Amino acid sequence: MAHVAKFTRGTCGLLTRHYDRYKDKEHPEEVTYKNQDIDAERTHLNYNLAPQHEQIPFLKKRLEEVHCLNRENVNVMCDWVVTAPKELPAEHQREFFETVYKHLAEKYGEKNVISAYVHMDENQPHLHFAFVPVVYDKKKKREKVSAKEVLGRADLKKFHPELQAVIDSWIKDKDYDFECNVLNGVTANGNRTIDELKAEKLENTLKTLQKDVEARKTILGVLNYPEIEKIEIRARENKIGKLQGKDQVIIDRADFNSLVHTSNLYAAMNQNFEKLLNDAKKKMKAADEYCERKIKETKAEVKQIKWSSLEEARAQIKKDQALENYQTMEKLFPDVFKEMSKQILKAKNKNLNHNHNLER
Repeated sequence: MAHVAKFTRGTCGLLTRHYDRYKDKEHPEEVTYKNQDIDAERTHLNYNLAPQHEQIPFLKKRLEEVHCLNRENVNVMCDWVVTAPKELPAEHQREFFETVYKHLAEKYGEKNVISAYVHMDENQPHLHFAFVPVVYDKKKKREKVSAKEVLGRADLKKFHPELQAVIDSWIKDKDYDFECNVLNGVTANGNRTIDELKAEKLENTLKTLQKDVEARKTILGVLNYPEIEKIEIRARENKIGKLQGKDQVIIDRADFNSLVHTSNLYAAMNQNFEKLLNDAKKKMKAADEYCERKIKETKAEVKQIKWSSLEEARAQIKKDQALENYQTMEKLFPDVFKEMSKQILKAKNKNLNHNHNLER
């Protein structure tokens, strides 16, 4: 029904372009969407429920008004994606999204809402509620950006039950006769973040990185090779036009920002991949060395146990052999052993009498 994601400054630009379906005003026909589910013929049906303003300038202004750490890894924007339930009648979809928007705006503060675009041009209508995660710092008595506090585990766990209560109240107040369930097997026990869902589904870190790469390509608007080639062709044409005296720029600002972002993103992902690969190699080497050491230790222990057992077996054999030899001799020479027994008994009695006299 709904899931949430957190984003740093570096990804906000492309995300907002995804929300409002940004088009290059000079070359709208050359803009293609990475998300294959988008039906461009229905894009005009999309709408924004939040107050109309430029998204990125609004975000920058709001960040200046509150305390925000100047670090690249700080999440400055969060996005709740709320999908319309399939049983919701089409004629009530906008009213449903308006109800959801009102609830979320009250929950996170309408002054923090960047945009709230409803996408009608994909498989299932859904709302992108983008906002700045602002919380009041009681200790320092000021507002601050903290996605961790705004979207803590307790908040995520009660998100869907709260939203269901709001929807139920809306249906009851309007006296509608349809059901609209946002609670299901996934959301009944609380909402989870995208990172938690990934961690549950992916088997190892390399697969997580691979999925992140694909997500950035398809969702965050990373340029692919044909698009980069188009920009290069347009740049060459504009450069030729400028040499001919025409007042044109080589490439526009949007193209430049997209190229820079794509380059930086791929460089960062390659760096992360190399780090993960090196870490994996180190762990594999350490595991091999550990196994080799344990094999040697085990072989030594087995060898020690083996020789110890052999020595004990040999000693026992000697004892058994000596007893067998004695019994054989006793059978062969009974008179001799009988006389030996008498002498041993006589010597033993003599020794006992001697010790008795000493004690007296």
